[in-house]
Amino acid sequence: MASPAYQEPVMKVVGSVQSYMESSTDYVRLHVFKTLMRLLTSFAKSSSVGVLVVLGLMFLSVGGSLALGEWLESYPLAFTLTGVFYFLAGIVAYLLRSRIDRWVLESFSDMYWNK
Repeated sequence: MASPAYQEPVMKVVGSVQSYMESSTDYVRLHVFKTLMRLLTSFAKSSSVGVLVVLGLMFLSVGGSLALGEWLESYPLAFTLTGVFYFLAGIVAYLLRSRIDRWVLESFSDMYWNK
């Protein structure tokens, strides 16, 4: 058994290590919470803005198609042209998907790693 002279400093060191571990654990939990909340609020804001943009785009598409239909004197042709436009936009987005992925990863990694 260790002598009492060594026992007290060892117990102080053990106490200090335990205190350090508890404060480090609390810091990590706080950091993870902060990061998750930033990501969640960013997702909520992006989702709400995205929904509103999609609704606006939908109404603009219908209005534009109706106006184009009057101009072309053919509503089916106007709606078909609008559909072709969105189809081509989808193809362009598909071709640029790696750039979009890179942009999203860079945005979220900056948010995660920068406090």
